Amino acid sequence: MLAKTDATQSEAADLISKVEGYIKDVQTERANQPNDVTKTVTGKISPADDEDGNITAEYNFSFEVTLKDGTILSIGNDTTNAGGNSKYWTWATTEGHKDVAGLFNSLIGKSATEINSVDAVTGATVSSNAIKNAVKAALGANN
Repeated sequence: MLAKTDATQSEAADLISKVEGYIKDVQTERANQPNDVTKTVTGKISPADDEDGNITAEYNFSFEVTLKDGTILSIGNDTTNAGGNSKYWTWATTEGHKDVAGLFNSLIGKSATEINSVDAVTGATVSSNAIKNAVKAALGANN
C-alpha cells in the first residue's frame, strides 16, 4: 500500500476506486465481444492437383467455418459449384465415402493443429487435402 508520505488516505481510496472502475470497464468490454468467429474459406482445385486424372476441370470452392477459442464449431454455407467434379466434392465435404466421414463433420471439434490428423476421404483425396489446407490457412496454422 502507499506510504503515508505518498498520498492521503482519501487520495488512495480515490485511486483504488478508479482502478476498480477500469477493471469493470475492461470486463464489460470483454463480455460484449463475441466468442464465436466465422471465417470464409476459399480455394481452387485444378486438374494439375490430381495425379490420377479424376479432376476434370478447375473450380473454386467457398464455405464458412465457425470457431470458438480456436476450435471448429461448425462448417457450412458451402457455395461451391464443382461442376463435373461434384461427386468428389460431395464425398469430401458431407457424404464421405468408403467408411470415411465427410470433412465438414470430421473436422468439428478440431483445432488448427489437429487438422492433419483427420483422414482424407477415400476417392476424394485431392478435394479433402484442399479443404484441410484451406481451413488451416484460414485459421492461421502452418500447412
